[in-house]
Amino acid sequence: MTITSEKHTNNNRITTALLLAAGTGSRLFPITKDAPKCLTLVSEKSMLERLVTNLTAQGFTRLIIVTELQTRVYCRLFRQ
Repeated sequence: MTITSEKHTNNNRITTALLLAAGTGSRLFPITKDAPKCLTLVSEKSMLERLVTNLTAQGFTRLIIVTELQTRVYCRLFRQ
């Protein structure tokens, strides 16, 4: 899945980030029973949401999220 914002810059600055969100999170079971590890809530916000928020605030305009399991969960989250 790729999330791209509407503003693109080409001033020799890195604006693409690759986020690894694959894996079962088996070591965090039962916390990860219903959601992937990076979608686990910490203070009412998932770790992935925090990462996306921080990266976009730093000027990243293209975020590529590598998923393996429960890809539909990620798609629903970022359509909102």
